[in-house]
Amino acid sequence: MAHALEKAIASIANAFLALTCLLIAAMAAHVTLDVFFRYLLRAPLAATLEIGTYYYMIAATFLPFAAVQLHRDHITVDFVVMGMSASWQWRFQILADALGAITAGMVAYYSTIAALEKSVIAEYTVTQYFNLPLWPSRWMPVLGFGLFSLVLLMQLIRTAIRGPIVDRTRSET
Repeated sequence: MAHALEKAIASIANAFLALTCLLIAAMAAHVTLDVFFRYLLRAPLAATLEIGTYYYMIAATFLPFAAVQLHRDHITVDFVVMGMSASWQWRFQILADALGAITAGMVAYYSTIAALEKSVIAEYTVTQYFNLPLWPSRWMPVLGFGLFSLVLLMQLIRTAIRGPIVDRTRSET
């Protein structure tokens, strides 16, 4: 059961990463078309800046968090624990995963409250030609941080069960 849950979380995280890649490609195409239409045809695409700001960039920022964490590729400052024994490194990894899961979970929770508030009022911004709904983009941090916290929780459990990896070339203290 646990393995199936881990696999499902990893699949969703990788799907978010793939979606992010597609959205970044769409953003590049959108901006390229806007420049083409603006300078060659004197007719820019409507709301390119707003769509880029409120949709493409929000997705690129929040949706890949979990996929990056799956490989533990977030920036870390671990020079302090590198000289410690394996058991102390294990303890600090558990602490870091727990604090990360709690923090990401709290951000997801408060982002959910904000997203609900903006959804209820159907938040939008006014562009030159139409009103662009903003409330859907408010759910991207919820999805990103929610899945990020699940990945951290999954890694916390796996690390706690696994125990410290002992390096036989060093003495334990």
